[in-house]
Amino acid sequence: MLAKAERDLAAAAQDAHAKTASYSEAAAAANVANKQLEERHEAQRVGDAAMVQAQQSKETLEKGIRVHFRAIVEAQDCEQHHQAQLPLLKELTLDKSLMSALPGVCTKPASDRGAFDAMVLEQLGKTL
Repeated sequence: MLAKAERDLAAAAQDAHAKTASYSEAAAAANVANKQLEERHEAQRVGDAAMVQAQQSKETLEKGIRVHFRAIVEAQDCEQHHQAQLPLLKELTLDKSLMSALPGVCTKPASDRGAFDAMVLEQLGKTL
């Protein structure tokens, strides 16, 4: 009877050791999975921030075209709209001669603008 109890105890100890090892492996796998999850959350956060920035840039560009560029072409409060466009224009790769000609175009009424002024506005419209 004592021998049977010792065998049962040894078997139970071996079973407990196997379950402990299995638990350790599962805990390690869970730690790896949690680390990967944290990395993916961080990547998502960075991606979300980039998406928000891109959406804001898109909205700024659309407003620049819809409101400010249209007002410049129509010569309505042109200087004010030119000033509002400057931050956007600085972000774009505009030709320096176009950037230097634009303020002059903005000071003229639409009826006084010539072919050069029209070309400046056309190039600006293509760039936007």
